[in-house]
Amino acid sequence: RPATTGMDNTADLAYNPDAPPKRPRGDGYFESYEYVGIHEEMLKCRRTDAYLHAIERLSPLLKGKAVLDVGCGTGILAIACAKAGARVVYAVEASAMALHADTIVNRNGWAATVKVFHGRMEEVQLPEQVDAIVSEWMGVFLLYEAMLDSVLLARDRWLRPGGLMLPRRARLWLCPLRA
Repeated sequence: RPATTGMDNTADLAYNPDAPPKRPRGDGYFESYEYVGIHEEMLKCRRTDAYLHAIERLSPLLKGKAVLDVGCGTGILAIACAKAGARVVYAVEASAMALHADTIVNRNGWAATVKVFHGRMEEVQLPEQVDAIVSEWMGVFLLYEAMLDSVLLARDRWLRPGGLMLPRRARLWLCPLRA
């Protein structure tokens, strides 16, 4: 385990936890999520409250289950899933915010349940299939944060048949305008 990260990167991971995440975009995308300010805005967003409420409502379905949080950011949804009774939560974050998420998880006493991984979803190898996936992947105009591909890959690779996706659907309403 690298002493510099404080992360729970166990030996059963296929990726190298000492290597920085690959960033093929080359546009500073992951780096833009390394700063607390952007996460403060997301935490204040009403969507976060909606996710927390949904996780609380779905707690009977999460109890004793393995959950994956794709793009965990600060780890708030991962901790909510742990509070809802998940057996284990794998919280994956590609940006250096993973280091903060790991600290938040540890200081709030959830390290036994929430395992934070610093890496891209496309590269992380989880120790097991999961029963549920949670991800706050929506941005401006629904697709702005460009995380949907990672969430769909996680679903196809890691979600058990019949598993739960949160959210499981989204709608985009468009209205043509003429200026």
